[in-house]
Amino acid sequence: MALSFFWGDGDGFLARASYAGHSYERSYDSPYAFDKSAHLDTLALALGWRFLSKAGPFLELGVGPGVATRSGHPSVTGHDSTPGPARSDSWLIFDAFIGVGFEL
Repeated sequence: MALSFFWGDGDGFLARASYAGHSYERSYDSPYAFDKSAHLDTLALALGWRFLSKAGPFLELGVGPGVATRSGHPSVTGHDSTPGPARSDSWLIFDAFIGVGFEL
């Protein structure tokens, strides 16, 4: 999900905040018992520019920093379904976006 703000009359400065979250459920003992055990969330803030043609098409370009956070009980190896110990760690990420569209 992203939310964009732009200034100017068509062309102009653009700021975008985006969030993405992912979690999955794993069955420990029964195919009918599920536990949300691992999460990956990202949040990014990017700055860019919006280019608008008089005919209506536009292009948005931007870059910026973000943070990714992993929490819960991810797998021990990263490839299997055996849950590991509870943990939470975060790291910086780089975000870039390209948007194209048509303004009526």
